[in-house]
Amino acid sequence: MTFKELLAFVFPSGPAINKRFIVKSSLNNDAKEYLPNQILDTIFFEEHANIWIDMELVSVDFDELF
Repeated sequence: MTFKELLAFVFPSGPAINKRFIVKSSLNNDAKEYLPNQILDTIFFEEHANIWIDMELVSVDFDELF
């Protein structure tokens, strides 16, 4: 199972408009972020793991790029 599949199971309606889910190891600033297509079994070797789901605003301001 990947993080993307886990999120689709837990949140079947998906994130709010203009937002995306971020899967983290904690809510601290130094937390590891996991990629959506990473397989859970290759990261967590124990039976239970704590992960945090955060929502991030998706916005692209092309004026900031140039």
